[in-house]
Amino acid sequence: MITLPSNPRDDGFNGFLIDLDHAISTDETVRQSIPERTGTFEFMSTDALECLPGFRHTYYDDLQSFMWVFLWLIVEERPTCAAVNRWGTHNPLDASAIKAQQISSEAKFKHHFSGSFDKKLGQSAVQAAMGLRKVLWPVERDDLDRKEVITRLYEGVIKEFNMALEVAEGEAETLEKRLVAPRNRMAN
Repeated sequence: MITLPSNPRDDGFNGFLIDLDHAISTDETVRQSIPERTGTFEFMSTDALECLPGFRHTYYDDLQSFMWVFLWLIVEERPTCAAVNRWGTHNPLDASAIKAQQISSEAKFKHHFSGSFDKKLGQSAVQAAMGLRKVLWPVERDDLDRKEVITRLYEGVIKEFNMALEVAEGEAETLEKRLVAPRNRMAN
């Protein structure tokens, strides 16, 4: 990451390195090829973490990554949330198994996350999270190239967020009424 010249760092450095967990040795005797699996374990799809022979990164891996980022963002106390903290294991197979177990059914998903979402975000964030899980899990990798599967996944994600936005608008109106009503009574 490079620092903007208009916003220099206090320590005098012009940048810093990230993702050192994916660094490889420059020693020619240890040199390896760059793996298909790159990224931050917390946000990678379960299949990308497993990186089985023949694995091919697809749009589905990106959609699933979007879901993991969204979940991470709406969890209120990330440092103390066991469900999210377990994603950061140093073993990609363990991270994949943990995520797959957490999302494998609606009941397990609720068990792991229901009390963790930031209450200030309201029901709309919970609805969007539940909707993403429902749309994206499970999907067979063999079906990912089928046009109707692609359409179903993308349209499903958009539909779930549109429904969550409707809930958010209703929550905002209710909150506004609660905040405005007492002021009006006091003005009289």
